Amino acid sequence: MNTPRFPSPLALLLVPVGAMLALATSASAQTFNVVADTFTSGSSQSSNYGDGVKVNIENGGSGLEKTRVGFFRYDLSSYSGGTISGATFTMFSVSQFGSSQNFDVYGISEGGTSEGFSEGTGATDGTEFDWSSSGYGYSSGQDITDSANFADLVSVGSITGMGANSSGSLSSSALDAFLNNDVNNIVSFVVVNTNGDGDFNGFAGKESSSSSGSTLTIVPEPASAALALGLGIFAAVSLVRRRRS
Repeated sequence: MNTPRFPSPLALLLVPVGAMLALATSASAQTFNVVADTFTSGSSQSSNYGDGVKVNIENGGSGLEKTRVGFFRYDLSSYSGGTISGATFTMFSVSQFGSSQNFDVYGISEGGTSEGFSEGTGATDGTEFDWSSSGYGYSSGQDITDSANFADLVSVGSITGMGANSSGSLSSSALDAFLNNDVNNIVSFVVVNTNGDGDFNGFAGKESSSSSGSTLTIVPEPASAALALGLGIFAAVSLVRRRRS
């Protein structure tokens, strides 16, 4: 009678190790479309632009007659990839006035003013989302750093050399850190134009028929899977050595 041959301990352990290897190498990017976007205006301070097809971001220079600040919000509740090791925030320009444009991007810190803004109402007081209720308006001759709630904002980098009918993207360690500090799955950005007086770009909003609006692409860090893989291999080798000794 032949004695059935069973797989060796190493072979048995290589099955979950193989699964862990597949996990470690399959970390893939996940792209989120913006769920709310709008801009506020220094000149028409009580206006709500939430249903517009464009998010206009403009530098009014020393005055407020043309100043426009953009807001973008994302829902990350479906993300389960763990620690983020690479993220990209992208906006799509559909119009432009002036030469190539530069923009500073800020994340609204956890629980910060208007972090959970909706396009039509303020985040906390139920009023129309406008220059004043956003919490990030400022006076003539000032800039975003003079806004009442600037301390809520975290600088995550800049988008430079932006042209018309093109995309502009931002990736940085600061952006990754900002996203990794999020716990409520609400991620919102404030974008300001740093060019000269009157220059602006109009970015596709989520209501645009030609674009899905701005996006946030997240790349999870495969380190945890790689660690599990390493531990699995170590356990397998150790068990085989004990059995052979």
